[in-house]
Amino acid sequence: MMAETGAIYLGTEQFITLVVVLGVLGSVLVFLIKHQFGQITNGIAANSKKLEDVKTDLQEEIKKNNDKVNERIDKIEEKSNVEIAKLRQDVNDIKGDFATTFVLREDFFRYMNSMEENIKDTNSKVDKILVMLTDGRK
Repeated sequence: MMAETGAIYLGTEQFITLVVVLGVLGSVLVFLIKHQFGQITNGIAANSKKLEDVKTDLQEEIKKNNDKVNERIDKIEEKSNVEIAKLRQDVNDIKGDFATTFVLREDFFRYMNSMEENIKDTNSKVDKILVMLTDGRK
């Protein structure tokens, strides 16, 4: 029986050794997995912070660029408004000069008709004077 108990004892000893080894390996494996997950979590947290920093920096740069663009647009608007005001003044000046510089077609025809009447009147007066002068010579 001893041989049988020895074999059983040897099997139990191997079983206990196997359980201890598996327990240690399991513990080491759990420790390594937990450690790895901790590193992954820390890496994710660090990357999240970096992304947040990059996001903040990008937002600041975008704000700076928007401010510069708005400043340029404001300068262009001011310059355009000054030029528009100058053009309006020039158009108003032309409108003011229009009545004295330019003659409407109807006004021109009216004036030419009155000139024609004046020339006819002058012509008839000259004819009368010539007739009076020629009658006096005869």
